[in-house]
Amino acid sequence: MKEAPSVEIAEPKRTRVDTIDGARALMVLMVITLHATPMLLPGRMPAASPPIWAFVLATLCRCAVPFFFLASGYFLNLDRTTREIALRSIKRLGPIYAFWLAIYAAIRFAFYNEVPELSVSFFLNGGAAFHLWFLPALFAGQVFVSFFVSRFGYRLAVLGAALLYFIGPILYDYHDLFGLAYYWRIAPIYRHLGAPAFVLLGLMAHRFPEKGPLVGLFLVVTSFGLLVFEELMLGISLGHPGRESHDFLLSTLLYSTSVFLLLKSLASLSRIAWLGQMTLGIYAVHLAFIWLIRGWISTTTFPGEIAVVTLVSLGSTVLVLAMRRISFFSRFVA
Repeated sequence: MKEAPSVEIAEPKRTRVDTIDGARALMVLMVITLHATPMLLPGRMPAASPPIWAFVLATLCRCAVPFFFLASGYFLNLDRTTREIALRSIKRLGPIYAFWLAIYAAIRFAFYNEVPELSVSFFLNGGAAFHLWFLPALFAGQVFVSFFVSRFGYRLAVLGAALLYFIGPILYDYHDLFGLAYYWRIAPIYRHLGAPAFVLLGLMAHRFPEKGPLVGLFLVVTSFGLLVFEELMLGISLGHPGRESHDFLLSTLLYSTSVFLLLKSLASLSRIAWLGQMTLGIYAVHLAFIWLIRGWISTTTFPGEIAVVTLVSLGSTVLVLAMRRISFFSRFVA
């Protein structure tokens, strides 16, 4: 395998680390929290004037999905060929994606009389469930990193991943600010473009020196402040009403990586590693519980948000535990 001669990175051999599994449990809770906030109204339209607590909470949770990309990169085994990595990913993620794509389409048809339009965007972005975009993006990120690192080395892989990452925010979130035309064709994939950068950073995290919790916490707080500043300045510059929370901005890369490195170093997270091993299943099912419970409990207040997050977390965990006990369904939540 060809590598850049001046860069030495220990390749991951293990497939599980207890602290990362424990951190996964925290991250899936943050995903649920983000999707339950009034920042995202039904249909995933940004709320015009969300309360301050919702803006801060949503921005705080923007490290969650990137964390899963980073963790995937951390365990990416480049002793395998790109073809082997792609086939393994398809074998694992393909059935999960197809199953939940069909389940959520059936839910939207049964309860909302929505008939899905089978387009390229439908299959890239999770169809009726906006959160499922993560799975095809994860596949793309793993394949990109494996191919570029093995063929061109780490330096060109970093350059390519960085280019793809910055294309998304610049052409999607920042296009008005830079006076650029809105490239509507990038809308279905702008989040997918960020996946390789996170996967590659996760792979390279083996090279980063371990820092103490205080240093890690300082980096997290500082990078979170930068992300809040970027969110606010972007809204003010573009004259958007209210406060918005974007999937990926330029500061998201630094904030998410800082969170990953901090949580990876916290030995206490090993206590909930067992829960972290169910996060993919919880991630897949949680949106259905949000749709159900938010119909009864409003999240426009902070106590309402806490109640919905608690009920969704419990419901999703119980369902995943039940599905894992049935051999046929266990493959769709593992």
